[in-house]
Amino acid sequence: MRRLGLVIIFLITAALPAAAQLGKRISVQAGTPEDKELTAINAAATAQQKLALLDKFSAEHPSGDMALMACRLYVDVYSSLKNYAKVYEYGDKALAIDPNDLQVGVQLVRAAQLQPNNAKLFTYGLEVGKMATRYKALPPPAGFPADEWEAQKKQALTTAQPSIHWVAGALYHAATTAAPATRAADITQHLLAFGRRQVLRPEALNLNDCLHQALPMLNHYFGIGISIELELDDAIGPVVIDREQLGLVLLQLADNARNAMPHGGRLRISTFNAPAVQDLYGRRRVEPGVILTFADDGVGMDAATRDRIFEPFFSTQSIPVANGLGLSSVYGIIQQSRGCIDCQSSPGKGTTFRIFLPAAAEAAASVDSLGSPTGTH
Repeated sequence: MRRLGLVIIFLITAALPAAAQLGKRISVQAGTPEDKELTAINAAATAQQKLALLDKFSAEHPSGDMALMACRLYVDVYSSLKNYAKVYEYGDKALAIDPNDLQVGVQLVRAAQLQPNNAKLFTYGLEVGKMATRYKALPPPAGFPADEWEAQKKQALTTAQPSIHWVAGALYHAATTAAPATRAADITQHLLAFGRRQVLRPEALNLNDCLHQALPMLNHYFGIGISIELELDDAIGPVVIDREQLGLVLLQLADNARNAMPHGGRLRISTFNAPAVQDLYGRRRVEPGVILTFADDGVGMDAATRDRIFEPFFSTQSIPVANGLGLSSVYGIIQQSRGCIDCQSSPGKGTTFRIFLPAAAEAAASVDSLGSPTGTH
């Protein structure tokens, strides 16, 4: 499958209210000895000079906030020198002092990506996922208004979202490009565990509107060899899903259709309302919703292949980049959105994916629930 480029975004913590950030805020009073030492470290012309001053500063402050500050600065300097062993050493020390230091966590993931070291990447990537989970569960400080505390946490998580999404992308990229097949199962578990910890932004969306917005991109993606037909029911209601994840679903299904039609063809995309009570994809549903279908007239697949297409790392493609996480990720996204997905296909007769998503009124009650799936696929 086609590998999408990653946009690397690093977090620069904004000036938020007290405690409203992932990672401890350290204040240094102007004119103090600590302030003068830190100013000298930042002003040093070379990395070696910075390290010499840092060694002195660290010896004077073996614990507390200044020790955390020293560890953060060590990570910065050793990152610039590409001394990854030292980045990990001081990054681990920083996280021992402040387990929720998102900036250090992202730097550690970046170091592991550049080295490259997939074992470290998955270790630190999952730790970043845990940071968001721990932060969301933090109770307000004594005497602090609960509603104001929740508003501050929401603002902090919004600020942190680009970094968290980048780390998730780094995990996905590593798993799909460099992971040995023998570690596929372990890596898949890591990815799913991280996915459950991601900060999602579910919202009520009209699938018809999203498809119309995506149509120019899809037409460009397919080129002139594949035509797209939309059959959209104007009467459908909204569903609740993360907008970015819906975009990933559309791209992965489009990618699958393009691979199935190497000599061109037709893709029919449709939407329609699903009744409240029905047997859907082998499971009894008792809630209304919307069904989205992607139907191509490509080469199709046999039953043995069809039964495995949602397995992580399973692929019908022989090229290295086509390693099967695409449809597995679609499966996970639909599960997280309390929906289900089904595939119908046979050799020479094309492939149809059908996705059920519960109506917004039904899904809204549990948009923060990322527990066990509600459908078999």
